[in-house]
Amino acid sequence: MQNDSNRPTLYVDDDATPECTQARELLESAGFVPEVKIAPSQYRAAYGTPVLFGVYNKFEGVNGIRIFLQNASGPHRT
Repeated sequence: MQNDSNRPTLYVDDDATPECTQARELLESAGFVPEVKIAPSQYRAAYGTPVLFGVYNKFEGVNGIRIFLQNASGPHRT
């Protein structure tokens, strides 16, 4: 299966933790339909997080997804 460049890839732990579900729901509620894949063991060993979402050249967890979505939504007025 070839990756769709318009869909973000969400790497998750194979234990289906609550963070995995939360990450997918955050992306879907923002209009993204992520391709969910089980993270390779070397990713889990290197990053130690059950949720891996590629942002630029590093991976982020759920908080990184929140920041990505906040930045992607444009400038905010206070």
